[in-house]
This record gives sequence, C-alpha cells and structure tokens, in this order.
Amino acid sequence: MKKNIGTSMMALGIIFGIFFTQNPVRAEIIPSEQNPDFKSYQSYLDGAKSYCDSTDRYWGKNNAIRPIPQYPELKASAVNHQISRTQNLSNLSTEEKNRLASELDISRIGDFTGFKTLEVARIQYRSTMNSLFSCAIVNSRLRILKGLRETVESTLNGANSEITTQLNKEQTRLEREKDNLQCNNSDANQTAVMQEIVNSATRQYCHYRYYLSYLDTTLESDRAYVENVEQAIGTGSGTNIARDSEAWIKSYNNYATALETEIHRADSTLPRAIRTFMDMEKAYPAHLLLAIIYDDYIRLRNNLSTYMNASTQTYLKAYNAQDANKR
Repeated sequence: MKKNIGTSMMALGIIFGIFFTQNPVRAEIIPSEQNPDFKSYQSYLDGAKSYCDSTDRYWGKNNAIRPIPQYPELKASAVNHQISRTQNLSNLSTEEKNRLASELDISRIGDFTGFKTLEVARIQYRSTMNSLFSCAIVNSRLRILKGLRETVESTLNGANSEITTQLNKEQTRLEREKDNLQCNNSDANQTAVMQEIVNSATRQYCHYRYYLSYLDTTLESDRAYVENVEQAIGTGSGTNIARDSEAWIKSYNNYATALETEIHRADSTLPRAIRTFMDMEKAYPAHLLLAIIYDDYIRLRNNLSTYMNASTQTYLKAYNAQDANKR
C-alpha cells in the first residue's frame, strides 16, 4: 500500500513554488527517492526531526505558528495517554477545546470501528491546521484593516467618520478573536506573512506524513500486533480480532484503505487551504468595505423611513384639520 512520501511532498512543492519565485529550487520539499521505512517509533521520531525540523529546509528556519502535535506510539497505553493529553491542551480556542472533547471522547474512540490510532492522529492534525489557518486569517485581516484605516484617515485628514468607527469596531472584534485563538503569528508584510504560513503548514504536514508512513510500515510488518493494540484503545468494543483468513484479509484491507484515504486527504487539502487563504486576502478588503457601505445604506434607509413617516403624519394632520370645503 506504500505511497511514496517523496512524490506527495514534491507535488506540494510544485504548488508552493509559486510563493518562492525568487528561488524556484525551493519547490522540491522532499527528494523523490525519499520514502521512509520506519521499523520503530524512535526511528520515526529521528527521521521526522532530522528532515522536517532541519534548518536546511526553508520551512524549518522559523518557529511554527502552532506547536507540532506529539503523535502517539502505536501502543494502547501511548494512544490512550495522548487522547487525554490532547483533550486537556490549554493553548487552543474555547471552540476547539469543546470540539476535541467531543471527538476524542474515550467511549467514542473505543466504539470506533476503523483505525483508532489513525483517527486520533487525524484529529490532532486537523485541530492543529484549523488553529493555524484561523490564526493566519485573523492576523491577515488585522493587517489589512490597519492599512484600510490608515488610508481612510489620511484621506479625511484625521476627521472622524462612520467608516473609521466601523473599522475600529471590526479591529476590536478581531483582536478578541486572536486572543481566544492564542495565536503566535508575527507582524510582517504580506509576502513575509504568506511565507510564514506556508512554512509552518508545510512543517506540520511533513511531520504528519512521516507519522502516517510509520503506521503504514507497522501495519505491513505486523497486522496482528496492530489489531491487539487497537482493541485496547478507548472504552468500547469497536475492534474485532480476525479469527480466519477471510477476516484477516478484510481487517488488513480496512486499515490499509483508511491509511491510503488519509494520505490522499492530507496531500490534497493543504494546497486547497493555501489557495483559499490567498483568495481571502484578495477579497477581504472589498468585502469589509461593502459590508460597511451596506450597513450605512440600511441606517440611511431606516432614518429616511422614520423621517418620511413623521412627515406623512404631519401632512395628514394638517389635511384633516382643514375645512372639508377647502380640501
């Protein structure tokens, strides 16, 4: 079932190369011949640290926007401990904490009929990437907002305006959201911010793909061991031990398919997330100004409606007060 990790990373590299046109050679993230075959959890840790955290890679030169998750060893005790540890992380938004508490509920994981260890890692990775891009979006919007406000203030020569008031309200809202997300973004220009996001997301992806390769190697070398581990994860009876050749083949295929599906998902979603972020950066200024204009229109319409109603009532009173012969 092995899918070459180098091929996946090179595909991402080609896509990400557009962000680094000043140095096209950076597009290759992992050499095509690189296909880790981890025989142990320690070899996975060493391999990921050696490659994904190397300062020789452009993405490894700065701290990650979000910490790299600690993906568990394929042992029941390690996976169960990681479930508890992830549920109690403090550096997450309130919404993300609540979601993790639900998705990593020990009985839900126990009753899960798929690859439990993979499911726990997938939830960790998705939570990290959700937080990373949420922080990136909030930080980007604050930067754009600052530029818009400076433009408006310079145009109006410092005079107060409804637009400035609305921009200040939006800034206050975004700053509260940034505090809730506990972001670690730097304040920089657009190009530097984009590189920071790509670097951090690529490093997260690199660690996760190495971990998936570790699970893949372990599954291929000892499927029975994987089943026994899976049966002891969580509280429930979602894992059945294969007792005959037909059940063995079905069990292996289920685990292998789950891994292959997750590898494909990880490979395809990151480029889409980057593109979506870029589209947001382009559209947000216009969206914000249109929202302010629309708000002004609604306020003007309501004020006109109030004024016209009062005028109509005055006219009717004057009209009704006249003698019927003079109407």
